[in-house]
Amino acid sequence: MKTKTRYGHFGNLSANYAQARQGFPAEVFDLLWSKLNMPRPKILDVGCGTGISTRQLTQRGANVIGVDRDQDMLKRAKENQEPSINYISAAVTDLPFEDESFDAVCAFSAFHWFANNKALGEIYRVLKPQGAFFIVNKVDDGDFKTGYRMVMAPFIEGHMPDPTQKYQWSDLLAKNHFGDIETKYFPAIEKFTFENAIAYLQSISLWNLVSDSRKTEALKAMTDFCLSKRDSEGFINRALQIQAVLATK
Repeated sequence: MKTKTRYGHFGNLSANYAQARQGFPAEVFDLLWSKLNMPRPKILDVGCGTGISTRQLTQRGANVIGVDRDQDMLKRAKENQEPSINYISAAVTDLPFEDESFDAVCAFSAFHWFANNKALGEIYRVLKPQGAFFIVNKVDDGDFKTGYRMVMAPFIEGHMPDPTQKYQWSDLLAKNHFGDIETKYFPAIEKFTFENAIAYLQSISLWNLVSDSRKTEALKAMTDFCLSKRDSEGFINRALQIQAVLATK
């Protein structure tokens, strides 16, 4: 099967994704566990990618199934697979599970790719009564994202998409019968080595919009950008607000 390389697909970027993408702070999982209040919840991690959040959920004691449509991302996830994790290739709009199967469904840095009524209907269906839907996003709180988008803009023809701007999560959740919606923010800083910062920029979906003929030139521009962002210890810092949205079926 040919790997898709268009915007919104990550399979061809999976090596850089696995190298450079970072996990989520403990406070995020504390919030979810305060809702679940059980020792070994059954959790579905949708849009699990290379399994970063899936492994963190498992380390908290959950019984986790990770779902992603991209076989290449799942292949990377299975390279670091923990015994209690099961990975399944499926679309969020057509989940292969029985009704009321999970105590929680989670979407870490993924909900913007399937923020639609059909996907939410499926998530609602597989949740147990009073089950939790947990959405976590990394919201840039500094100039890192605006900086790299400016650097990449000359190498991308036409409009530069930003999927995180496409939806209003509160309206979508309410429309799809979720209640008790609460949002919390947790400040965080991701620190990248120079090499991992370059890998990170080549793991974002915008990289697929740079034509092969211009990738060398674009990589040079991104290298200059990362060099300019190094702190006194040589790290590149990405300031974040971790947005955690918790809703109940």
